[in-house]
Amino acid sequence: MIKRHIKLFAIYGGVVATALEWFALLFFYLLEPQLFTGEHPLSYFATLPETRIVFSLCYLGAAVSFWVFANYHLKGLYRTPIIVFAFSMLAFAALALYSYDPTNVTSTTIHIILAQASFGSFLLGMALMAWRSDDIRFKKVTYAAVILSAALLAAFVLQPNTSRLVLILEVGGWFRFQLWTIWISRHAYLKIQ
Repeated sequence: MIKRHIKLFAIYGGVVATALEWFALLFFYLLEPQLFTGEHPLSYFATLPETRIVFSLCYLGAAVSFWVFANYHLKGLYRTPIIVFAFSMLAFAALALYSYDPTNVTSTTIHIILAQASFGSFLLGMALMAWRSDDIRFKKVTYAAVILSAALLAAFVLQPNTSRLVLILEVGGWFRFQLWTIWISRHAYLKIQ
């Protein structure tokens, strides 16, 4: 009975993960619009008492939802690198739960390692799915998403801390993942119809 509910949820898990991430962003904006000037990365909201819990719950929920989606839905339809996506989601969940302090070098280093591990392994998982697929359209869409997300990540990493582009580049990199997740959710749903 429980497994049936998990499999049913898995069909929509990618969409749920994306919705949770955007709910958090909207919540942060509604609560603290003055902090959306561009120079604060998204993880800054993990440091504020009024947004910390929503940050942790939404991003932990997104990590679990995407893993359920990949493990119980995508795996049955595509040659999905489950271990790579599991590692990515573990790093993402750790990022959500980790008590980040931007004034502490150790905390900042751990935070950056978790963020880059999650982002990089998600890119790798997408690329491996495309490489293993015989569907040319799937390959093109996925490789395009990987290249654009990697370019936005590189631009984000290269920005000085005072740049007003920090937030838009970070959100843009993850947004490409989210668009791909919505697209693959639809693509996978149509396969089971």
